[in-house]
Amino acid sequence: MNKMIKVLWFEDEYEKMDNFLIQARGENLELVPFRSAEEGIEELQKNYSHYDAVIMDAKFFLSREHEAGSEELSALAKTKAALDALSSKKKFEVFVFTGQAKLFQDSSFDMFVPKYYKKGVEEDVHNLIADIKKSANNQIDTQIRHKFQRVFDVCSEKYIGEKAGHDLLDILKNQDSMDSKKYLNVIRNIIEDLFKAFHKFELLPSEFISGTIDLNPTCRFLIGTAENGFKLDEEARLPKIIGHNLWSLLNHSQTGSHRSHIDEHINTLASTFLFNALTFKLLDVLIWFKDYVDKGPMKKKWKNGVSNSNREEKGFVKYIDEKNRGLIVLNDTREEIILSGKLIEQYRLKARDKVVVFSSEYIENIADVLHKRMNKIQKI
Repeated sequence: MNKMIKVLWFEDEYEKMDNFLIQARGENLELVPFRSAEEGIEELQKNYSHYDAVIMDAKFFLSREHEAGSEELSALAKTKAALDALSSKKKFEVFVFTGQAKLFQDSSFDMFVPKYYKKGVEEDVHNLIADIKKSANNQIDTQIRHKFQRVFDVCSEKYIGEKAGHDLLDILKNQDSMDSKKYLNVIRNIIEDLFKAFHKFELLPSEFISGTIDLNPTCRFLIGTAENGFKLDEEARLPKIIGHNLWSLLNHSQTGSHRSHIDEHINTLASTFLFNALTFKLLDVLIWFKDYVDKGPMKKKWKNGVSNSNREEKGFVKYIDEKNRGLIVLNDTREEIILSGKLIEQYRLKARDKVVVFSSEYIENIADVLHKRMNKIQKI
C-alpha cells in the first residue's frame, strides 16, 4: 500500500507544470495547489493536520481576487508568517520552488530564503522531492497517519468525513494522556460521524440523525432491536463483534453517571490502558465500516411501523448464586440484566438457560437514568 505524502502548494501557474505534478505523484506526493496566499492559508488553518509539507513559489498571488501580472513577493512573506503563527499546532518546513531567475542573484532574497529549488533544473527537482519526503516522514502526524493508513482512509468525505480524521489524529497523538474526559468525548464525536455516514449510505433512516443524534437507540437499531418504529432486517444488522465493540464504546464514552465512574477509574488507577483499548476498538469498527460499504450493501433494509414498547431480545442465564440472585446476558448487546429471586422462581430458571426477554425501557425521573424493565421471560 502506497503511503502518500500530502503537500499544500502555493503556485499561481500550476496548470503549466503537469510534468512536475506527474513526477511528484510517482514519488507518492499528492500536491494540492492554491493560486493565492489567502486561499492556501485559509485551507492550512482549517485542515493543517491533513498536510505533511508546504511548497511555495517565490512570487504568487496575494489574494483570491487575483489578476495576471499581480504576483507579489509579499505573498511569500505573508504565508511564512502564517506558518509561524500555526507552529504551536504544527510546524512545517518551508520549501521554496521558483523559476524567478532575477531573484537567483539577489542577496536580500538569499537572506530571506537561504535555501530554494529552481524550476526546470532536474537536480533541484529531484532534491526537492527527496527533501520533502525526508521532512514529512519526520513529522509525528505523518508517522501516525502512515502507521494507521487503513483507518485514515475512512476519514474522507466519501466515508465519515475529514473532521473525523482530525479528531482521530488528536486521539492517537495523545494515547498517554490522562485527560480521559476530553478524549472519550472525542471518541463519541467520531461515532456520531460514523452514524451520519450510515445514513449517507442509506443504511440508517433519517429519523435517527435528525437534530441531536440519540446514540444508544441508533446503536441498538443497527444491532437489530426495534427503535423509533423501525427494525433492521436480519441480514443488514451489524456483525456481532462490531455490535459488541460499538456498544462498549458508547457505554464508556457517553457523559452521565456511568461515565463518571469510568473517569474516576482511569484517574484513580493512573493508567491509560482502558482508553487505549477503546481507541483500538474504534479503529476496528472504522475499518470494518469502509470494507462493508465498499462491498455495496443493500440499502434501506428495514421495516417501518414496528412497535418497540415490548422489545424481544435473546440471551442466556449467566449464573444464579447461592442467595438465589442471577444475571441474564443479552446476546446482541452483551447487556447484563439482574435477575431477582422472584423471577428465577416464577420462570424456573437455572444457569445456562437460553431465554427470550420481553422488555421495555423507562426513565427514572429523579436520576434521569434509562432502565430496562423485564415484562416477561420465556425459556427456549
